[in-house]
Amino acid sequence: MKETEKGYLDPQLWHACAGGMVQIPQVNSKVYYFPQGHAEHANTNIDLRVSVPPLILCKVVAVKFLADPESDEVFAIIKLLPLRNSEFGYGEES
Repeated sequence: MKETEKGYLDPQLWHACAGGMVQIPQVNSKVYYFPQGHAEHANTNIDLRVSVPPLILCKVVAVKFLADPESDEVFAIIKLLPLRNSEFGYGEES
C-alpha cells in the first residue's frame, strides 16, 4: 500500500480502500464523542464510574489516514477537542 513521507496514506487512496460507505468528518466540523461506546471498544479497561456525560460535543482538529502494515487494513485517527457549553452554537444555522 502506498504511504506518504510521514507514514500516512493519501486520503483518496484511503477512501478507495475503505469503501464508499465510510464517512470521516472533516477538520473543523463538530461531532459528538460517546465515552461509553469508546470504552466498550477499547483494548484496555476504562473506569467510567467517574461522572462522565453520555456525549460530548467536540471539534475535529486533525484526521490521519493510516493502514496496518501487516494486514493492509485501513483505519483513521481522529483528534477531537471538547467544546465548552458556550461553544455549542445553538444560535448557528446548520
